[in-house]
Amino acid sequence: MPTSEGVSPWASVKGKWVGPVSAAGWVRFYSVVAGFHKTFSWVTDFSLSKDNVYQIMRGGRARWKVENETFNTLKNQGYHLEHNYGLGEKYLSMVFFSLMMLAFLVDQLQQISCPLFRELRKKAGSKQNLWERIRAVFHLFLVESMEMISRILLAGPQKIRPVFINDTS
Repeated sequence: MPTSEGVSPWASVKGKWVGPVSAAGWVRFYSVVAGFHKTFSWVTDFSLSKDNVYQIMRGGRARWKVENETFNTLKNQGYHLEHNYGLGEKYLSMVFFSLMMLAFLVDQLQQISCPLFRELRKKAGSKQNLWERIRAVFHLFLVESMEMISRILLAGPQKIRPVFINDTS
């Protein structure tokens, strides 16, 4: 972004403006995407130069994206991160948080490695809707595995008549 004097403290790297490059560790990233101007800033303890500022900027953007998407998922997609779990004994809130993070890890692993889960996730729409459907099947049926729950949900509604057993004892 050249100034009115024609001198720019900014570095144009791969069609993006990054800068002003400062050895003190301050980075500003500026871009125009579909007519919208975006500016992002970071402070870092890395030594900055025109040679490495683009890679450091990309690393900062990637880290922000991971953190933002993770906390958004934990807060808004069925994990209820904002809920106050601090009402119990001394370590109860940490135990609940650890269990929630473990559930989140299992969910992430399923999304990466299980085609059945990905198909079910796509069919359900939102994660919150998926969790509600899983809970419903879990409450209504005796299931042997998560695979069975997934297959029931993928099959969709069925016309099944319940069989009542009369206890004659």
